[in-house]
Amino acid sequence: DLYEKALGLFHAMHRGKGLVPDGSTFGTVLTACGNLRRLKQGREIHGKLITNGIGSNVVVESSLLDMYGKCGSVREARQVFNGMSKKNTVSWSALLG
Repeated sequence: DLYEKALGLFHAMHRGKGLVPDGSTFGTVLTACGNLRRLKQGREIHGKLITNGIGSNVVVESSLLDMYGKCGSVREARQVFNGMSKKNTVSWSALLG
């Protein structure tokens, strides 16, 4: 499954040569977590976003919204949404699911 492969590559990237994923990479793996309904793994990746200072990016934030929504965590999706400095149609759509 492609989502599984994306998550595997993401973890290999972290274990590898100290590579730091960018916002697009984080967005992709968050999408994978959402589609696989892996809330715990999505939360861990959210923590890595914060650690790497990548959280305030509309693409990443929309991916977080989508992941939390698909995993059934409305409370966490709402927290991300409320913390967004810029909201667009993608973020509103992700919140509404």
